[in-house]
Amino acid sequence: MSKCEDCTYDERGILTHTCGPCEEEAIKARIKWWQDGKRKLREKDHDG
Repeated sequence: MSKCEDCTYDERGILTHTCGPCEEEAIKARIKWWQDGKRKLREKDHDG
């Protein structure tokens, strides 16, 4: 994964602060993960 020029990194290259667009992508990824998990749980409950 390449570093975003707008995010902030410490001297070791570890991300310390995300910019707006990167934070938006992270939020979208968490929402997708949550929705996929809920769907899988419903399918498991429905099949069982």
